[in-house]
Amino acid sequence: MPVFSCNLLDIAIVIVSVVSILLGIMGMRRMIPFTPSTLRVFRISKVAQVLRTKRLRVLIKTVIKTLSRVGNICLLFMFFSFIFSTLGVELFGNLVCTPDYPCLGLHRHSNFRNFPMAMFTLYRVCTGDNWSGILKDTMRECRPDDISCVSYLFWVSPIYFASFVIVAQFVLGNLVVASIMQALKESREDNHENLR
Repeated sequence: MPVFSCNLLDIAIVIVSVVSILLGIMGMRRMIPFTPSTLRVFRISKVAQVLRTKRLRVLIKTVIKTLSRVGNICLLFMFFSFIFSTLGVELFGNLVCTPDYPCLGLHRHSNFRNFPMAMFTLYRVCTGDNWSGILKDTMRECRPDDISCVSYLFWVSPIYFASFVIVAQFVLGNLVVASIMQALKESREDNHENLR
């Protein structure tokens, strides 16, 4: 019986889709009080049919359970980004790119001149977008005429970027995966207990 009702739903969806397409082709949009493309919304009822499966329900419950955990990890990531952005503005805020000293990764859309741009630059570093070029730019030797340049950036910069990449990509990324896997395990155990 459930197979028969699924087939009826599929037939109804096909008929509604064909009617909406025919109404659009025949130019009857002005004659009917609604747009024929709104009939295509009935295709969503197919999603409701898919949501009835047990495995998908377990997966949706797992995602709902992990939202608070992942949210806490995102707050932890924002905390680390705040700390590293503030430190990056302090360390690399005075770096200037000139034709004599060109930059490979730092430019007007990626720099440490102010806090919001530092956050954006660290987000790029976290995703792996040319972070080696940014690292190389921050390790430049000081120009003879640059008074604001500090000489210790050559060894501080690799420590700064390596620690950020390790914390952001490896530790926090693995925490997200671990929390999702733990919630999936708990959902499976709950599902097995309900079946008994």
